[in-house]
Amino acid sequence: MAINDSDILISDHVIERINCTNGKINWGIGIGLAGSTYDNNYPEDQAVKNFVVANITGSDCRQLIHVENGKHFVIRNIKARNITPDFSKKAGIDNATVAIYGCDNFVIDNIEMINSAGMLIGYGVIKGKYLSIPQNFRVNNIQLDNTHLAYKCAGIQISAGNAVSFVALTNIEMKRASLELPQQTANTFLCEISM
Repeated sequence: MAINDSDILISDHVIERINCTNGKINWGIGIGLAGSTYDNNYPEDQAVKNFVVANITGSDCRQLIHVENGKHFVIRNIKARNITPDFSKKAGIDNATVAIYGCDNFVIDNIEMINSAGMLIGYGVIKGKYLSIPQNFRVNNIQLDNTHLAYKCAGIQISAGNAVSFVALTNIEMKRASLELPQQTANTFLCEISM
């Protein structure tokens, strides 16, 4: 947890070959940041906040970037290859290049994924209870190309909500992948989506 830290910059890293084979839960993540417990009111004192993850190149792992209960952050300039379920099979974590759970007020920009699971933006869940839904975010300039992957991987799945929330999805290009919006806000903006 990093709830007492601020102005965090994680930049210019190469992350390769993370494969937990011993069944340890939650292993298999390249970069992970987490606040404390989920709360749909998103109190500042419980969130990991005010951070940037930028200029990351990653390959051969289950999850490249993972954020739980975060707010006021940017993830940008990410290049990913081969982020698949073939790695850390017993870790008990979703397969995604970028996995965001229960977060508020963030931007994801310029993500290039090849032969990889895409992005998961979803609820903060503890013991089967859905405690906080992502809100107030923009996802821009996303490329996901799975044309040479031997099997189908997860595409981009986004759940968002709350009455005064907004979501903007812009400049997204996907090949052999899907975009799913199982839950969305009344203020959802989609522009230049190509599949």
